[in-house]
Amino acid sequence: MKRGFTVTELLATIIIIGIIGTIGVVVFDNIVHNMRIKAFNAQKESIVLSAEKWLKDKRGTDDFPIFDVTNDYKVNVTLSKLLNEELIEKDLCNQEERLKINYDNSYVEIKENGKTYEYKLVINNTKEACKWYIHQ
Repeated sequence: MKRGFTVTELLATIIIIGIIGTIGVVVFDNIVHNMRIKAFNAQKESIVLSAEKWLKDKRGTDDFPIFDVTNDYKVNVTLSKLLNEELIEKDLCNQEERLKINYDNSYVEIKENGKTYEYKLVINNTKEACKWYIHQ
């Protein structure tokens, strides 16, 4: 009596392993992508908090921004300014579009609303891909 597997059994096993592996890779890729998006959302919140800190640090100084009617009571703080004052990290990446953030053209819009302030983050990207998305 011969022992072993037939070619059909081996082929079926290889196909099943391939299908399971493909599903695993797709699921893993989705998990990684979702985690990067969550990390990017946390970075955006951190940038807004940094702008709040920047505004509080400027209060009572000559550098305090002027909120007047000509600008609709708005002031824009570029990410370059926040980076220069060491309030945000260098080399942030827009995870949604997988591109590096342009620090000179991205800003936090601060609007005076009575005694409170409203913050809105505006992000503009470079055309350069984030380093971990470059496949070599």
